[in-house]
Amino acid sequence: MPAQRWLPEEDALVRQLYPDFPSLLSALPRRTKCAIRFRGQTLKLTTPIKPWLVTDISRLRQAREDGISNDEIRKMFPERNWEAIYFQIKSFKILRRHPREASAFRHPAVGSIRKKMKEAKLPIVCLARRIGAPNTFAQCERSTSITNIIKAVHYLGGEIDIVWSEQEG
Repeated sequence: MPAQRWLPEEDALVRQLYPDFPSLLSALPRRTKCAIRFRGQTLKLTTPIKPWLVTDISRLRQAREDGISNDEIRKMFPERNWEAIYFQIKSFKILRRHPREASAFRHPAVGSIRKKMKEAKLPIVCLARRIGAPNTFAQCERSTSITNIIKAVHYLGGEIDIVWSEQEG
């Protein structure tokens, strides 16, 4: 079905009733809700989308890291609704108010590598890419091979020392 041109009478109804979609849908039976919404945007009846600035994102990230409540964050961005703020929180993965401590690994070498990276303030993903083993130290110790541990230790300027335990025979 080809697109139907908007009539001046339809535009007048949209200007009069927008954003009351139930009324608009009954008054304009040949138009869908999506078409009416788009027409409202074309007629400049909606507020334009305001892009997030880097400074706004930094303020939001810092507020989450400092543990500021959601109500206080809303007050920091009065021109934004909560859905827009929460979308940014989700997209930048800053959902937690306080960063979670890395869980201890059963293998002390992996835990030591993660601790060294944290002290150097380098992301673990960076290390994994440098040694050619993406996702190695990120979350799961099962995929960590001894070869990758050796590469990581050498990359970080460390040494590997093997200590054999005495076994009673």
